[in-house]
Amino acid sequence: MKTINNIEISGRLGANPEIHTFKTDKHVARATIAVSEFYKDADGNWKENTHWFKLVFWNNVDFVQENLAKGTPAKITGKLVSNSFTDKDGNSRSSVEISVRTVQVIEQVEKSKEEEE
Repeated sequence: MKTINNIEISGRLGANPEIHTFKTDKHVARATIAVSEFYKDADGNWKENTHWFKLVFWNNVDFVQENLAKGTPAKITGKLVSNSFTDKDGNSRSSVEISVRTVQVIEQVEKSKEEEE
């Protein structure tokens, strides 16, 4: 059976991307993205649930640096990567992040006051 590791999400960046340059002059960018879902609870009140995802950009670092900033709406495609490590206190930790394949800035359409009413 062939397996698939693919994820596609859209949301807003939670902070400005951090760029790291290795001794080999290879670059990597890291950021987070917030993805919110809205639903009605049992009483009929609207609720918001926000999920945060870690992003790692091994490609397109120049595009990330020039076009992405805190609050930028973006569509991300990539794969999930699980990492295990030992923290400074000797505890085993793990994290999951998205290794980004493509990123697209989502254009926002401003609503007129008439549309909002």
